Formats: sequence, structure tokens, C-alpha cells
Amino acid sequence: MGMFQLSGDAHTSDLMVNLYALAFMICGIALPLEQASEYLIMPDYVVYVRQHRGFAHFARYFAMITVYCLVFTGMQSLFALAVVPEVKVGSMLSTSACAGWTLLCLLLLVNLGYLLTNRAMGYVAAMASYALLLSIGPVARWFALGHVGMLPAWVPALLVSLLLITALNAMAFDRIQIL
Repeated sequence: MGMFQLSGDAHTSDLMVNLYALAFMICGIALPLEQASEYLIMPDYVVYVRQHRGFAHFARYFAMITVYCLVFTGMQSLFALAVVPEVKVGSMLSTSACAGWTLLCLLLLVNLGYLLTNRAMGYVAAMASYALLLSIGPVARWFALGHVGMLPAWVPALLVSLLLITALNAMAFDRIQIL
């Protein structure tokens, strides 16, 4: 799945053993072709006097990319469950949730670059943050194997990341002026 795995060999980078996880994230980011971002900044041509697009418009955008992440991750999870009969369902659902949630955070980073009129930096920030997570061994181990109370460490880490990136997206969205 899109959840990365830790390398069993101390001399092998986690980045090298996670080509499928990287391909999952790259395809997941590239597949929408920024259509959700275009929807977010698209003016309403039916309205004669442009009205300020508010929270409801941003909430529809957020719901759209959340559903996309659920479908993208869910389809691959169902395929993996059908193809690999000995897979543990609980483990697969946990890693699928982590992969889908990570994809949502990365899509929001890409969108932030789009809203700030620097598309390339959005893509670079998304891929660099994921590659950095895979490259720093102690951080990757904590993220994959650590626990905060009863929860896996990735749950609070991704929750804080999602809230922060969503807030930054909302501020950048609110800043855009429609002429």
C-alpha cells in the first residue's frame, strides 16, 4: 500500500525500499491534475457582482479532495485484499488509513503552492516532505512504529499536519481576490 515500510537492513535507506509507496503518492498527487485547485479558485460567472467565496466553497473543495483520497486509497486496498489472501485485514486498514491521510496532507501542500501562484514549489514541498520522512531513519521509525498513548504515532502527527496545512490553505484561499 501507500504506507511506507521500514528497511530491515541498517545499511539500506528506507527511501530505497519504498518505491511502491513513493509511486502511490506520486500517482495520487498527479492523477487529479489540479482540478480540485482550479475548482477552488474558479469564479462564479453566473453572479453579476462577484461575491466573496466563503467557508462553504472551501468546505466543498476539502470534501472533494477527501473523497478522492478515500476512493484512491480504498480501491488499492480492496485490490490488495483480493490479491493477497494472507494479509491481516486490521493491519491493511491501518496502513491504508495512514496512506490516505498522508495523501490528503500532500494534496493540500500542492494546493497551497497553487494558491500562492507557485505550483512548482507546492509539488516540491509535497514530495520533499514525504521523501524526508522516509530518509530520516529515527523519524520514520517513530512515525511507523511509535505510539502516543493508545494511538499509533502517525495519528496525532497527521492530525496536527492536516489542521496546520488546512489552516494555511484557508488563509491563502481567503487572500485570493476575484476581479
